Amino acid sequence: MGFRVFRTQRPRQFEYKPRYYSERKARLTAMEQRARQRHGLELEEETPTVREARLELERREHARSRRAAPQGGQLSRTLLILGILALALYLYIRL
Repeated sequence: MGFRVFRTQRPRQFEYKPRYYSERKARLTAMEQRARQRHGLELEEETPTVREARLELERREHARSRRAAPQGGQLSRTLLILGILALALYLYIRL
């Protein structure tokens, strides 16, 4: 009935399972590992998934687009800023 200010950690017993533990998911992963061992397949970390392949392609595309970017963009941006500053200085002195 009270208001708890401090929360203490509960000791982890022998059969401790986190809140997000799912027995069904654990059974499925165990079954998948047994099937992989039975058929001589490599571990899951070594096999590329569709998501990993897509991320690798996106990473390569991003690196390619960054390399292909023209270097003149930085120079034109600097000249634009200097022009605005020169115009502001001219207007400040004139008025």
